[in-house]
Amino acid sequence: MNNLLAELGWLEKDQRGWMLTEAGDKAGGSQRNGKHGFFVIWSKVIRDNKLFGDAVANVNAGVRGPCLDGHEVNNAGEQKIDNWLYLHQLAHAWHRRVPGSDYTCTFYLPQRKVFIDYWGFDLSTGSLSEKLARQDYYKANGLRHIELGDDDLDKLDDVLRKKLLPFGIQIH
Repeated sequence: MNNLLAELGWLEKDQRGWMLTEAGDKAGGSQRNGKHGFFVIWSKVIRDNKLFGDAVANVNAGVRGPCLDGHEVNNAGEQKIDNWLYLHQLAHAWHRRVPGSDYTCTFYLPQRKVFIDYWGFDLSTGSLSEKLARQDYYKANGLRHIELGDDDLDKLDDVLRKKLLPFGIQIH
């Protein structure tokens, strides 16, 4: 949530914690200092803020339209993943060709050369055979690969953190 509030310009990440901006103060935030660093608390008026409501709806894939980074994706699941990557400041490409193949991955993280495939729809026989062939291709070519499905979307924060860690991508 703090990353989303920072995207709105209401918070800034500091080595001591989260710092309230002037715009955040106007939106109802209040700066606090705890034993583990700085943090911000929010008044209930934030619930009525249209910018906040629209941003939360976009992140939760409740709104079809451009992702927070401007990508125009194919479905709500891709939108949720794209927004998660963006809010965690992970550079990513959408629908990038997998080198040496005719496959296109859903997302690609150039930082650690990780391919992400989202299989968030009912797999037909043709799609299932493509999924299996693609898995074989990634393995045969030593490519870093993560798969996500619809079941992962509700717990994306935990799932992606765990799946990215073995590739040297640590999310705080």
